[in-house]
Amino acid sequence: MELCFLIVTAGLAVASPLMAAPASIALFNATGDDIRSMEARKTGTSDWGTVPYAARSGTSGAATLDNEDCAWDFRVTLASGGTVTYPNVNLCEAQLLTLRRKDGVAWVDYD
Repeated sequence: MELCFLIVTAGLAVASPLMAAPASIALFNATGDDIRSMEARKTGTSDWGTVPYAARSGTSGAATLDNEDCAWDFRVTLASGGTVTYPNVNLCEAQLLTLRRKDGVAWVDYD
């Protein structure tokens, strides 16, 4: 299974020619650490796809996924070297997702 993404941050766009029925979502990094890289997969699948997204703590950017599925899992690698997984993120519920982490617990706030 191939995942395609479009990320727009600071006026820079990266697109895949295979994109179909894109759904855009804004992401805000409130993890307390810089995000070095991000991966995503449809919830219930095992294939992670790379999302060309990196964000300093306290900054945001936009991601566009290639289909209309609502449920996604996100996995981020932090600058400190750790990884954080955000399972079953509902992309249909909000236009802004805030990725949070505290004391080993990760969650997403929807706006």
